[in-house]
Amino acid sequence: MLKLKFTLNRRNALIFAAVFGVLSAIALAAALYYFSVPTEAEVVTDLWSYRSKANYDVVAYLKSNNFYNKTTLRPEEGTLYSRIIDRLNIVFSYGFESNKPISGSVDYFVSIVIKTPAWEKVLETTSLKTVPLDATSRGFKEQYILVIDDYWNVVRAFDKETGTNTNEFNITYQYFVNVRAQSGSDKINEKMAPSIDISVKPRSSEGDIIALGRRDYTYPGSVEKRETVQIVSIFGIYRYQYRYLATGGFIVASSAFAFFIWSYVKMTPKREKPITDLIRPYKEVVAEAMEPIRRRGEIVITMNNLEDLVKVSDNLAKPILHTRNGKTHTFYLYDGPNRYEYNKDEPA
Repeated sequence: MLKLKFTLNRRNALIFAAVFGVLSAIALAAALYYFSVPTEAEVVTDLWSYRSKANYDVVAYLKSNNFYNKTTLRPEEGTLYSRIIDRLNIVFSYGFESNKPISGSVDYFVSIVIKTPAWEKVLETTSLKTVPLDATSRGFKEQYILVIDDYWNVVRAFDKETGTNTNEFNITYQYFVNVRAQSGSDKINEKMAPSIDISVKPRSSEGDIIALGRRDYTYPGSVEKRETVQIVSIFGIYRYQYRYLATGGFIVASSAFAFFIWSYVKMTPKREKPITDLIRPYKEVVAEAMEPIRRRGEIVITMNNLEDLVKVSDNLAKPILHTRNGKTHTFYLYDGPNRYEYNKDEPA
C-alpha cells in the first residue's frame, strides 16, 4: 500500500500560506457580499383582483337648427353649441368586474351642484339606493335629463337674490358609490365618487358652447397575500446560510494562513549578527590585539559564546583580547596557564 509522507518545510509552509491567504481573501469577500445583500424578500400573491368601472354617456338633443343636419349629437361628433341644444341625456353606468365569484351590494346616491365664479350651490341630493352584487347583477345604469334653460333660470334667480351677474356656470353631476363585496373570506369596502362637469360658456372664443369634463373612470383593486421568504442563492443554499459558511470559511482559512506564516517565519534561519554588533555591548572589556598570543603549556578552555567569556572576564577582572585570522575572530583571556577562548567566524 502506497504511503505518502509529508514534511512541513519552509517551501511547503510558504505554498500553503499563499493558498490559504487566497482562500481567506475569497471567503472574506463572500462574507462581506452576503452581509451587504438582503436575505429575505417579500412575495406578493394576488388572492382576488377586481375593478369598478364608471361611465357617463352623453347625448345632446338639438333644437331646430341650420348647423347640424341631425336631431341628436354626441360630444365626439361635434361642438355642443348651447343655443341649439334643448337638453342633455346623461346615462351613468357602473359595473363591477371580478376574477372570482362574489356577493355583496353597491350603495349610491347622486349630488347635483351648480357653481359660478361668485357662488356655489347644491341643487339636489338623492336618497340612498342599494343594488346587489352577485353572479347575475354586477352593477346598475341610470339616466338623467338635463335641460339647459332650466339651469339658466336657476342662475338668474340666484343672481337676482345675490346681486351677481353670471355669464357662465358649471354643473357637477356626481355619483357617490360605496362597494361592499365578499369573495370567500376576503372582504372589501371601497368608496368612489365619479363625476361629470358640464360647463356652460357663453361668448367664449369658440362661441356659446357646452364643454364636458371627464366621463370614464376605472378603479382597480386587489386583495393580496404578503409573505416574507428566504432568498435562495447558488446551489440551492439560502443567502443567510452563506453568511455563516463564508464567515466560518474565513475564520478557518485565515487561521491556517496565520499558522503557515508563523511556521515559515519560525523555520527561517536566523541571520547572525555581524562581529561588530556582537562586540558592541562589551567594548569596555574587549581590547584589540595585533596578533594572537600563545603560551607554552597553556590549557585552552573553549567557551560557548562571548557572553560566557565576558562573565569569566568580570570574575577575574581581566580584559578580553580580540584577534582575527582570515574570517575567524578569536576572543580570549589568560588566567595563569588557563586560556579562556571563544572563536567566531564572520557571517556569510
